Amino acid sequence: MNVRHFALGVAVCVVSVNATFSADGERSVKVLFGGSVIESPYQKAPLAADLDGDGRPDDIYLLNLLAQGADDRAGKDVAFSNPWSNKPRNPRGGSVAIGVRLASGARYVFYDDDFFSSPIWQQKALPVTVVKRGTKEHREFARQAGALRHDIIVLGTEAGIDIALYWDGRRFMLLQPKEVP
Repeated sequence: MNVRHFALGVAVCVVSVNATFSADGERSVKVLFGGSVIESPYQKAPLAADLDGDGRPDDIYLLNLLAQGADDRAGKDVAFSNPWSNKPRNPRGGSVAIGVRLASGARYVFYDDDFFSSPIWQQKALPVTVVKRGTKEHREFARQAGALRHDIIVLGTEAGIDIALYWDGRRFMLLQPKEVP
């Protein structure tokens, strides 16, 4: 089986985050990721996983990108990255994105207008899950990648071939199995 790995060329920006909370206790994604995103209306709370292996829970948010504009200043310490291609972000916004806040304070937004525009990403139940280290599914991904040492984010596709987003110790990587559905 051929496996493609993509290194995500993003600078790690470790920052101190003073998150604000709404009346119901949720962190404000605008404070965490800047004014060009909103939290997906279909996510009740962030997913939690130990993505970098430091023993502390990291938060994973389902986001919707807004049009790029003056309100992007709040997100200047957030690394926006398209792990599927080198195409720049659509300035009109409108697509789904994945936001990650590591317990260390580093923040990332992963987007791709093509990947996240497929019908599976337009439903209320978005196909994103956390796979914990030590589980059968994690071992299956690890057989393909070999470098999976921590929990991973799994993204579903129309073809039914899941993609893994994982931390390799220095940066986030994308594991796209080369399979025929």
